[in-house]
Amino acid sequence: MYPEDWSQWDIEHNLEESPLPQECNYSRIEFDSISKCWNVLEDPQFVVFAAALKHRIPSFGFIIEEKSSPGKLDSKKLLDIGITPGPIFGKLKNGVKVKLDSGEELDPADFVGPDVSGRKVAVMGDTCDSSEILPIAQDVDVLVHEATMENNLLVKCVEFGHSTPNMAVDVAVGCKAKSLVLFHLSPRYKPLSLSNGDEDKDTAQII
Repeated sequence: MYPEDWSQWDIEHNLEESPLPQECNYSRIEFDSISKCWNVLEDPQFVVFAAALKHRIPSFGFIIEEKSSPGKLDSKKLLDIGITPGPIFGKLKNGVKVKLDSGEELDPADFVGPDVSGRKVAVMGDTCDSSEILPIAQDVDVLVHEATMENNLLVKCVEFGHSTPNMAVDVAVGCKAKSLVLFHLSPRYKPLSLSNGDEDKDTAQII
């Protein structure tokens, strides 16, 4: 997805000189050739992936996925067996088995509902081809995709490495996105509240 003359670019792929103050902490991220993406970040709550997009210069799309969280604790069921709110509630909610003084063992599976799936968002950089990210962008809750020019200017738009609204819709359909947010509109298009009706035909044609 890189420009055809990428190998001729005079650019360092590794940090050789002293880092900038904001670069004091960094790590090298290896490309996963199987999933065709980079695992950018993972912590107990989120995982972030990146994939290459097609543009005139290197550009990337990012998938931010929230990890599943424990289901709802059935507090009534616990109260019914004489367990009052306290540390035991917290342990069961966090998936930890609890052994009572009586010797009885409480299994979280008996008191906690199914895990709640995390949310998933895809945010695209400049692109005229987002196909590389589709495999890891499946079933996103929100897709944020650029739509620089109107559909009638498809050829010119792709020539400059950008997308039209229809192209963004195709990506949304391809990844089964629940919602699509269009951004990065060309300055030629004014907000409808500032348009002058027939005098701003470009604004009226963006969608």
